[in-house]
Amino acid sequence: MLVLSRKVEEQIVIPSIGITIQVVYAHRGKARLGIQAPRDIRILRAELPEEGGEKPADHPEVTRLNLSVDQVEQELDFVRECLQQNDIPALGDRLMEISGGLLKLNTHLLNVVAHYPQGVEPSEPAPPKGAESQKVNRVGKRILLVDDNYNESRLLASYLKIKGVEVTTAADGLQALQFLEKEPNPDAVLLDIAMPEYDGNWTIDRIRSNQTLKNLPVFAVSGTLEEETRAVVGPSGFNRWFAKPLDPELLVEAIDGLTLGK
Repeated sequence: MLVLSRKVEEQIVIPSIGITIQVVYAHRGKARLGIQAPRDIRILRAELPEEGGEKPADHPEVTRLNLSVDQVEQELDFVRECLQQNDIPALGDRLMEISGGLLKLNTHLLNVVAHYPQGVEPSEPAPPKGAESQKVNRVGKRILLVDDNYNESRLLASYLKIKGVEVTTAADGLQALQFLEKEPNPDAVLLDIAMPEYDGNWTIDRIRSNQTLKNLPVFAVSGTLEEETRAVVGPSGFNRWFAKPLDPELLVEAIDGLTLGK
């Protein structure tokens, strides 16, 4: 076996069969790989059954999902080409089409995942030897997601729902406070910083000054760097800071921490 070390965005090229492998993400012992290969070459994950083995129930939404994946791949190729040519205006012209493709992909993905109970349940990895298995139950956990970007809010809410979290959305801090005044407190608030008028700083100040809400866990989820704002992470401000582009797995870990009372 050939063993190579690669950094994020570095590639391994196998020219004889037209395959390029790129490390697109690495964190906590896990890596995501992007693989470009001719369509006639099958790429399998070793831990999953091959053709003829068990599969989720077949239904028309799988076909729609595959078509959406193909569309998004084409859009991503266009994005890469624009970035290589530094043609940012072309990206702006096609922004709505790209966002629409991602939302369509997300919708079909949710529909396919919803059919799992009718087919084969995904297997869970075995716990490490000597460790007790502790399954986290997120069902019933309630999150208030506050973000003025409709597309980002919808995508993140959909991801969290897949993970078993109940999500309510608000478009700004005012809507969030109106919700908190009349509804039972959620388990946590995910709060964007840069929003018109009623932004994240305005909202966290009012949450922490309210006797009913002051102990509510609030996570900042923002494309703004922490040091570029007056926001505070600590008892008088946010409990955690999550930078965009968001690593959703880290966010789910934080929600699991709330679930386990950490």
